[in-house]
Amino acid sequence: MSKKSRRRNKKILGALLLGGLGLAAANRNKGPVSTKTTIMDNMPKDDIEFKETVVATPVSTKTTIMDSMPARPKLNQKSKRVTDKGEVYTIEGAKAGVPKKIGNTKTAFVGDKIMVNTSGQACTITLPTTNLVVGDEISFLDRNGTFASNPLTLNAGGSNKIFGATANGTVNTNNAAFTIVYTGAADPGWKLTGK
Repeated sequence: MSKKSRRRNKKILGALLLGGLGLAAANRNKGPVSTKTTIMDNMPKDDIEFKETVVATPVSTKTTIMDSMPARPKLNQKSKRVTDKGEVYTIEGAKAGVPKKIGNTKTAFVGDKIMVNTSGQACTITLPTTNLVVGDEISFLDRNGTFASNPLTLNAGGSNKIFGATANGTVNTNNAAFTIVYTGAADPGWKLTGK
């Protein structure tokens, strides 16, 4: 309840109390009230003057536990978050549409646009193996330009080929940005596109 509401309620209660005391004082000398008169008939006419008093130093009382709780801090727009898929992002980046980043060993999903950070160590990403349709794409970007020193390894995760070979694919060109497309199990599997 606000201070203003508390003050207003005190004034109303004070007025009711003073009115009741005035009525009691007026009825004290008159004897019992007859049934033909009402309470309003016995009210004093302009005899009581109400004065408003203002408290110079307001008293703050905590009415609930929540009043003593600190305000909830705002979310840090630049703090890092991690999704269930292991993707790292910031709230600020998500609002701006920045693709999520992955580091270390993770699993990619069809349609992902992955910014890979290998500045601290090499990274292995396992490609999806189930529910693939010809034409499914995944995009990758060397975020820090460090694929030459810490390469990106693409793991087929099954019997699908990568770049026409059964071995894992390795990308070791700094600042590489590329998209791979699934061409089917009988064909080369995952293949580079011109994007």
